[in-house]
Amino acid sequence: MSEDTGLYRGSTFQLRADAVVEPAAEGRPERCARIAGDTLWMTSPDERRRLRRDELPADGPLLDSGLPVLDWCWLIARRDIESNFYDDGMYAGRDFRRSSTWVRDTSYSVLMGLDLLYPEKVRQTLGRLLDRSSGEIKLEQYADLHENRCYTMTDNIIWVLAAESYGRTTGDAEMLRGGAAMAVNTIRRSLRERFDPASGLFVGGSSFFDGSSGYPAGLTGPQLRSASTNILYVRASRLLAELDGMPSAARGALEQLEGSVRAAMERELWLDEAGHYAQFHHGLNYREHRYEAVAHALAIADPAIPADRAMRMVRATPRPAFGVPAIHPAYLARPVYHSKAVWPFTLGLMLWALRCRSGMGDQALAASDDTAALRDYLAAELVRTGMLEGTFMELIDTATGRGVYSPSQLWSAAAVLALVQQTIFGMTFHADRIEFRPSAPSWLGGRTVTLRDMPIRGRRMTLAVDGRGRVSVDGQPLDGNVLRLDQPAAGPGATAGLANVACVEMPEAARATRVAADVQRGDAVELRLSPSAQTVFPAEDQIGSYDFTAEVRNLRDRPATVALDCRWTGTEGRIDRGRLRLSVAAGQTATATVRLVFDAPPVRLDRGQLTVATEDGSLRATATVRRLLTLDGHWQMRPMFKNASLRYSGDLSGYDDWTPPLRAPMPAELRIGPYVGVLWYVRRIVVPDDWAGHELVLYAGAMGERDETHFNGMCIGGMGDENTSADGRPRKYGIPADIVKAGETNSVSIKTFSTTGRSIGITQGPFFVSPADDFAWALAEAEAMMLRNRLPEASP
Repeated sequence: MSEDTGLYRGSTFQLRADAVVEPAAEGRPERCARIAGDTLWMTSPDERRRLRRDELPADGPLLDSGLPVLDWCWLIARRDIESNFYDDGMYAGRDFRRSSTWVRDTSYSVLMGLDLLYPEKVRQTLGRLLDRSSGEIKLEQYADLHENRCYTMTDNIIWVLAAESYGRTTGDAEMLRGGAAMAVNTIRRSLRERFDPASGLFVGGSSFFDGSSGYPAGLTGPQLRSASTNILYVRASRLLAELDGMPSAARGALEQLEGSVRAAMERELWLDEAGHYAQFHHGLNYREHRYEAVAHALAIADPAIPADRAMRMVRATPRPAFGVPAIHPAYLARPVYHSKAVWPFTLGLMLWALRCRSGMGDQALAASDDTAALRDYLAAELVRTGMLEGTFMELIDTATGRGVYSPSQLWSAAAVLALVQQTIFGMTFHADRIEFRPSAPSWLGGRTVTLRDMPIRGRRMTLAVDGRGRVSVDGQPLDGNVLRLDQPAAGPGATAGLANVACVEMPEAARATRVAADVQRGDAVELRLSPSAQTVFPAEDQIGSYDFTAEVRNLRDRPATVALDCRWTGTEGRIDRGRLRLSVAAGQTATATVRLVFDAPPVRLDRGQLTVATEDGSLRATATVRRLLTLDGHWQMRPMFKNASLRYSGDLSGYDDWTPPLRAPMPAELRIGPYVGVLWYVRRIVVPDDWAGHELVLYAGAMGERDETHFNGMCIGGMGDENTSADGRPRKYGIPADIVKAGETNSVSIKTFSTTGRSIGITQGPFFVSPADDFAWALAEAEAMMLRNRLPEASP
């Protein structure tokens, strides 16, 4: 590349030997990070910052690459990492120093090379992450974090991958062996509490997605079966099963679990046409097709993934400006955090994954032009963010390229270790050796790179790799790029702890019982109707039909003809065919569709039952149908730029003259532009007769800065005030039974406020009313139906 363009030209920046230059673009000012002597200057039209060399580590492992930008990036990463150390552990970042040490932040950092550079600190921290009181790996709780969501993370099993990496790197296998019983106990608990027998997958959110911004509106962890979390359980099961001394019963169960979950992931999550795994599978046979960076990296690094699939996944990796996003495409209605963001640690994790493929001998992938281009891109974007910010931030806003939230983020900085140690030097550790398979970015230009004073198993070494990939240690070339290591002797009682490992109870029996319960069996045939429960979720533009499948299996050794009668008991709706006739071959199964049709919105239906029975009445299968009172659709709207204190009384006179109608849920600013003031939403609904005498709940996935919500003229709740914004927070308001007019028209009026012009209205679903006693069911069904029907998140 010519001198005027530098070493590497990305879509938004140029990487030069002593600078990173980001030219001005639409909506984005010019930024530059330039090294002048012993100072890094970071400039833009609105700021000028500097970082002096004496503010960075002066000793310890030092990098000399011939490129000042890379050498400074290494030092910035070391400073950020070391700033998170405390007496016997590590924090996650500058803004988290009052928080506990987190399992996943530490573990991902270890995979990217933290265990080589700081072995004692990693040993201390991994030990702290074992909960001696419960006998399990620490289980992390996130309450009111980021978006007022609260649920338990389910990816703590990643500790096993980190402990195994630490053992290979340091030669100290006692960390994993000593924690194996707790790791198995963690898996056993997850099988009891966080496993879905129907899908064969563990439930929970995507790994590290601890807020709702990484999911469709209103969706949280307990309804999901995520690819990244299930890959972690697969890999942990295999690593534990391979431990010498693991009891045979436990080993067999772990191997069976690994195989079972792998098969379920292939069935429920793999997207062959896209070349990657779906982000998650939902309980109602819905797959979210978005690319998720952590799942992608973990899958590429998995030795059981065939080489041709790993190559497809490399080619399927998105490469937009500023780096691989955590989610692609983004959830446009969600705030910048997991969505609309690049997390620098995922760039390092992808480099780690490529090193893993090279280390397992996948030479076709390692030598591919696609892999080389991806490696160049990942490395350059990582250097870009570190140099322009002068620190490694928690994440990068994909709209601006700016770092946001916590500086000196542990795993963001650890990504640089993956670039230097695992990519440029290509280090792969084994019990008795290090294999070097260098794969430096092409923009290094064949320069010799030196790492001085590197700690390797108690020794300090100087490593160098030249432009042809030849490695030397302390000035001596390595034969075959392999460094032989002394293997520490196993400690006393090395296998004793494994004798206490409990056996893993497999979930097949539970799955078989659940499936069998849906099947009605006679002497001649089996009859099944699916789904066994359905929710009618009619919005104004979604009235139509709901399909059920009647399945007949012929148990005899000769063909059979089976007649079925179909009946519907409900106040509204009809079935399109009341009688079915199926011809079924011997030992085979035949199916037919039973369609429930609503010609108009079912306004009074609470529940009904669909019944399919054989002609003689000997077998009968049923499905329950319930209605959820959705508030999705068009609402009458009235802006009020003045008289913001005016209270709507519930009187609907003049209601039909309010214009224009506005769809909800949807951020109002998408329709009317930035708006400061008051915006009223008003709508009529008919409450089912069966809800008489019941307290109801009105729920919205999120509203804007402030609201007052009324039902039949009575205020039932509100959030936010002049000093506190409730933007993005869900609303759940109780409706007293004595103000509800069952079987009649009721009014819902919502007064929303904005003082900033950034967010007003009912911004996210699900949006519904249900009896209070049924709220948990209604929320899960509304979220599921929103996914199934692909309701728009935020489009005019």
